[in-house]
Amino acid sequence: MRTVIRTFIIAMLMIFAVPAHSDAIQLFNCELHDEATTDDVYEMAAKWLKVAKTLKGGENLRVYIRHPIAASTDDIDFKFVVTTPTFEEWGEFTDAYEGADSIAAADDEFEKVADCNDSAVWEGAEIK
Repeated sequence: MRTVIRTFIIAMLMIFAVPAHSDAIQLFNCELHDEATTDDVYEMAAKWLKVAKTLKGGENLRVYIRHPIAASTDDIDFKFVVTTPTFEEWGEFTDAYEGADSIAAADDEFEKVADCNDSAVWEGAEIK
């Protein structure tokens, strides 16, 4: 009987711990150009985000800049992190991104500050 009650309690806790949705997260490994500063990165990231939010699916985009403090980074100066609340929005954004001249111009401007060629898409959820 104790096993049944314990199993039931664990199952109930797991139901409440399941996140409502999963974020789509793309992490870019970036190298800062020699003449660029961290302030330049923040400025360009803000400009890029402003343009990206105008695209379909980009309305709820969030952007983070992550700097390594204590990590083996293999010549990575920072990570440029782009998230959307759902993979549906991520798909809409990436579809709109392909042919958008406005975001291509923002990408070109960002490339004057850093090279962010290597990336991976992840799924993530906040645990509360």
